[in-house]
Amino acid sequence: MKNVLLTLLVIFIFCGNVEAQESKNKLLKYSTWILLQAIPSPTVIQDKNSEGSRVQLALKWQITPISYSFNTNKYVSPVQSLIINPVRKFSGSIEIFIQPEWATSSFKNADMGRFALSSGARIFLPVIERGEDVSVSFGSKINFRPNETSTDNYYSLEAGIYGLYGMFGIQASVNPNYKSSYDISFYLKYY
Repeated sequence: MKNVLLTLLVIFIFCGNVEAQESKNKLLKYSTWILLQAIPSPTVIQDKNSEGSRVQLALKWQITPISYSFNTNKYVSPVQSLIINPVRKFSGSIEIFIQPEWATSSFKNADMGRFALSSGARIFLPVIERGEDVSVSFGSKINFRPNETSTDNYYSLEAGIYGLYGMFGIQASVNPNYKSSYDISFYLKYY
């Protein structure tokens, strides 16, 4: 009887320790992910009006609330939310994204606010080594940029090229019929 009780006690202690380890691992996983996602991508935005033009530096964050991968095996769900596996993302997927943006100084030429929020959808296509070496994206988004008197909403078309497992890349947006015709982001995403 003593042996059975001692065995049960050891099992309960071991199971409690395993559960504590799992919660510590989850806390470490999510806190590390949040810290790495807080690093922004540098962006240049055209600041122009009829009298002059210049480029403006901004910081942009990349948030993916939902992603659907085309190349998962049958045992894994193709849908991911927030924490996206880069191999699944860049080997072929479609995503909905949100991009908060903050300009480092005020716009001298265009009547634009320093903060903007973009939301849209993009598709990733692999080019070399199933997207691990090189992949491309195409998408569209709507931008919300408040200024002194109102909020400007405008549409953009976007294209990007990425390398090194999707950690680095360049995204270019064309903003037809808006004060700022383009913006170029140096995509940085840490996994």
